[in-house]
Amino acid sequence: ADARLKVSDVGVVAPYRSQVIRVRNLLRARNLGAVRVGTVDDYQGQEEKVMFISTVVSRAPSKHVANAAKALNAGGGAGEASVAGLALGFLACPRRFNVAISR
Repeated sequence: ADARLKVSDVGVVAPYRSQVIRVRNLLRARNLGAVRVGTVDDYQGQEEKVMFISTVVSRAPSKHVANAAKALNAGGGAGEASVAGLALGFLACPRRFNVAISR
């Protein structure tokens, strides 16, 4: 049996759809279009031999996060921890993070 790794054995999980598209385009430009790239939700029930997990957060929290923070604080919510979770996507959600690291 051939134990060598194929490009199609590699996958990338990114937290945001825009990152998925950007990584896909970069890989395709380098003739690596067979590398599967998706969000955690895309990988639900899927697995690869090698997975790269992007944990990149590249911009300040959006107005959406700021508005959610105000709503949480006004309603007696969990405060900063909940707001951080909104800004970090799957990284702050234990179930979704588990999906990412177990692929």
